[in-house]
Amino acid sequence: MAVPLEIRQVPRPKNTIVKLTGKSWAVIQRIGCEYKNGKNYPKNGPVI
Repeated sequence: MAVPLEIRQVPRPKNTIVKLTGKSWAVIQRIGCEYKNGKNYPKNGPVI
């Protein structure tokens, strides 16, 4: 399911993603990437 436009337009810190958790939206920090099998995979951090 895509993130609705009104949720995406809310200002939030750099390097964060929005994820649906139950009935609410969580802003999750990206803390880096992990190299596996020749590819980089994003690594998520805590909910802020």
